[in-house]
This record gives sequence, C-alpha cells and structure tokens, in this order.
Amino acid sequence: MTEALIDLGTGERVRYRRVGAGEPLLLAMGTAAQLGVWMPVEATLAGRFDVVSFDYRGLGDSERGDRPITVASLAEDAHALLDALSIPRAHVLGWSVGSAVAQELALAHPEQVASLVLYGTWGRPDGVMTALFTALKHPWETGDLATALVTLGAIYSAEFLSSPAFEEFVAWTAPLTPATPGQIR
Repeated sequence: MTEALIDLGTGERVRYRRVGAGEPLLLAMGTAAQLGVWMPVEATLAGRFDVVSFDYRGLGDSERGDRPITVASLAEDAHALLDALSIPRAHVLGWSVGSAVAQELALAHPEQVASLVLYGTWGRPDGVMTALFTALKHPWETGDLATALVTLGAIYSAEFLSSPAFEEFVAWTAPLTPATPGQIR
C-alpha cells in the first residue's frame, strides 16, 4: 500500500492511497468525505484491482489551491492524478458527487476511462438537488453540528438515524469530514 501526497502538475498536491494489484480502479468519493471512507471496500477490491482513492482538493491533507472547486475541476484533478501515477486507463467508480466527477472525467478524457460504475448519481442537479446541497453545506459553513445531524434526515432512513449503528457511523466518519474553515469553504 502507498499513501502519499502527489503533485498533480496543476499547482496542487492531493493525498492518494494505492493498494492491490490488477487493472487500475479509481475511486471518486462523495461530497466532503476523505479517502478513508473507502477503506471498508478497498480491501475487497484490492484482491482484484490496483485501487486508487484520493482526497479532493481542500480535504484531508490535500492542498486546496487557488482554482475554483467544481465538478469539472475535480474531474481534471482525477485526470491529472492518473497521469501523475502513470495510469493511462482505469475503471472508475464514483459515489454521489464522485459519480458526477466520474461522468465529467469520462466526457473530457474518454480514452482514460475503461468503464464507469456510478452509484447515487444524477445527470444534472435539479431544484431538489440544489436545495439538498445548500442544506448540507450550511452546517459546515456555520459549524452547527445539530443542524448537520438534522440534514442527514434527508439522506438516511429514519430507522438508520435512530439505530445504534448511526452513532457508530458518526463516530467513524466524523474524523473523515471537513474540519477546518479552509476545508469547508
């Protein structure tokens, strides 16, 4: 396993992790989570693939840089990461925002994408999606944890939110989410 910061050639450096052997598989994370969220599935995938996960700019140990962060710019970062790792073509699995990043990567650099797996995806945000992202962003901007937990009701089932597993989930994922003003903006 390799875990390190790597220069993307775009002026930013991002943290990535690489584990396993086989055909390359790039994992594109969902909104505001660090690569550690992939750990439960990496071990299984690493038995068949050369698995690469990474932190988006501004998350974890990745540098934020000065460029705007958009789905398209994150796709360019993914492209630059594959180039920096000398991976000419990879399967790409995107979850949530990562699925939009994966779509943008496939559109901009089709030669670099062997296949796509899109989980929790969409083609373009509608009014509901925009409202949901606004609601999810507000607690991070204000540091209001109580509101953050309320907004999770739009994402997770009532059964999960009231189960002991939810408390374990929050304890596990809290260190893997934005924690500094620079990561939140």
